[in-house]
Amino acid sequence: MLRRRLLTLLLTTRLFTVGAKGKGGAAGANTGTAGGATSVGSIISAPGGGGGVGGAASAYSNIVAQIGSPTNAPSGSVLFYSRGAPAASVTGFSTGLIKGGDGGASFFGIGGAGGQSVTSSSPSPAMNYGSGGGGAALGQNGSAVAGADGADGLVIVEEYA
Repeated sequence: MLRRRLLTLLLTTRLFTVGAKGKGGAAGANTGTAGGATSVGSIISAPGGGGGVGGAASAYSNIVAQIGSPTNAPSGSVLFYSRGAPAASVTGFSTGLIKGGDGGASFFGIGGAGGQSVTSSSPSPAMNYGSGGGGAALGQNGSAVAGADGADGLVIVEEYA
């Protein structure tokens, strides 16, 4: 009983902050914004993932570029954590056939799908907590498309008795 009271006191006196999703880059060669940090008071802080890097149209064929990097490790009293994955590669087979990078995955699932220039499909927003949104693709004669948004962070508190 004392243990439960201490845990309740600990959790009710801490400010929980859930990181806001990163926003996809605006149409054109614009970088997206980073996701916000998720924290429990000053005990634990987990940084948000970086924003996807914007790219300009290119005349080169067979383009493959790795965009993004894994998230940084959390700081504080952490027993278990899972870092977010980097975004998938951007692939281009010609100046008119390009597939945007898929958003980085999190512990809770995959990120949003990248757009495709051939079908003029827009990238998909992230659907799983902590994952990234898909990147846009621009073919040779296409119009600029915005990147998709990532997903919000999440805090889960469990008591082990």
